[in-house]
Amino acid sequence: MNLEQLRAISRKERQKDSLQALREGFYTDVAGYLDELRSTRDAAAAEASDPFDDPTVSRLSDEIETAREIITAVYERRTGKLVKQASFHASGMTGVVEGLTAEEQALFDDLVDRMQRHHHAITAALDVPAPSDHPAEAEADGEQTAADSAPSATDRVTVRITTDVGPILGVDEREYDLRRDDLVTLPAPNARPLLEQDAAEQID
Repeated sequence: MNLEQLRAISRKERQKDSLQALREGFYTDVAGYLDELRSTRDAAAAEASDPFDDPTVSRLSDEIETAREIITAVYERRTGKLVKQASFHASGMTGVVEGLTAEEQALFDDLVDRMQRHHHAITAALDVPAPSDHPAEAEADGEQTAADSAPSATDRVTVRITTDVGPILGVDEREYDLRRDDLVTLPAPNARPLLEQDAAEQID
């Protein structure tokens, strides 16, 4: 690990809407790189007659600070992408998310679990039948209304993808590899989460 590698990773992360693949131990490697720099700087400072004016100490301090700024930017950008991917996954867009670090994989799994439990709790709380003097008729009417209003799995919607989503499995059992600027016709249940998350726009 070195500064140029970190800069290259940062550039690639800025250029992609999707997460670039990183080693599982990427953040551990970065922490080791920073620890080594600090140890080298401390040793140079101990040998210098004036550590505050020593060029080697100054160079190492600048490298440490630059590395910290780069990795912080990478972390923040990747976390934003990760939250969006977790939201897609929790909404049923079950594309595989690969190339995560160990820490990111744990965060992703936790976010998906929390989002799904939150969704189930909200829908369960809202799914309360209204009181009625004729419960048998109300139930029949409710079933008819739900049947009429529920979108069919065969309904399809044409959308333009506005961000890299990656592969998903549609309710029609087909796999779709969704990339930015793609025009694609999807089953309505798969298109809806993309539209709600501003990852696609509907084409009339």
